[in-house]
Amino acid sequence: MTVPDPTAPSLGIRTPAKINLGLRVLSRRPDGYHTVRTLLAAVDLWDTLIFEPGGEGLRLECDSPSIPADQTNLVLRSASRLEELLGRRLPGARIRLRKRIPAGRGLGGGSSNAAAALVGLNRLFGLGLSRRVLHQVLTGVGMDAPFFLYGGLALATGRGEHVFPLSDVAELPLVLLIPEFGISTPEAYRGLPKPPAAAHREDGSERADSLVRFLASGPSGPQLSGKLLAGCFPNDLERSTVLQTTRPPDAISRMRSALKAAGALETAMSGSGSAVFGVFAGRKQAEHAVSRLSEANLRAIATRTITRSEHRAALLGNWPDGAWPRG
Repeated sequence: MTVPDPTAPSLGIRTPAKINLGLRVLSRRPDGYHTVRTLLAAVDLWDTLIFEPGGEGLRLECDSPSIPADQTNLVLRSASRLEELLGRRLPGARIRLRKRIPAGRGLGGGSSNAAAALVGLNRLFGLGLSRRVLHQVLTGVGMDAPFFLYGGLALATGRGEHVFPLSDVAELPLVLLIPEFGISTPEAYRGLPKPPAAAHREDGSERADSLVRFLASGPSGPQLSGKLLAGCFPNDLERSTVLQTTRPPDAISRMRSALKAAGALETAMSGSGSAVFGVFAGRKQAEHAVSRLSEANLRAIATRTITRSEHRAALLGNWPDGAWPRG
């Protein structure tokens, strides 16, 4: 194991958000969790983690006062689980989190931070751990956390811990609508009908497969259209009773309607919410929609899905290829 140099320069890692291109809740498990099937896509919206070796213990600082910097933060929680796996304390380091991904909105910012924290600590302290080991640590941190070790486009099953990376595909231009309220993931799942209605109907596999085939066709493939995307992004958590506590109660459907009116080809809520995304025919259309939505006092962000290679470059920077966790 490489001994860290306390005088070494800081290490910076960019960490992306995600959206769920469909989320089916198939059943409730005996342990209280749910079995899901979801298509995850990393998007061009980033937090940054900066690691500075030295001092006593691992300390977290965040530039957003609304984000806790104690052990409830997934960065320190994942680091703690890593120490449990190693059977020892890690050397000291200061971790600074620059937060740009809205928290509590179903965009996976906390889980993405957790994955980047493990990759960063693995590099900073020369631990030499494989991706398989880091994946194991992250399964106890968050449902979608393991996905961020792979990025790009991936299918996730089980509780979300089984990740099946798909080939890099054409980008989807997106607009995210970010409401003022967040939704608690546990509450969203508790608010599902019992048993989930999704367990008694088709899981959307055909529509998801159709979407993947289109994305894989690249620029020479068929033109992106509302007809092609119709029904591709079913999210069973939109049926959760927790959405009835939002103000107004139909906030999610209103946001979807606003995106449609601004030109979105298809819309859906991401994860457990509360962010809603719309897919657009091109980047210019997405940017124009942001202008329209902003005039209506809605917080809108133009972005796009990113490839696995873009994600990997953000995690590694100029680090040699061998630094990428393998296994």
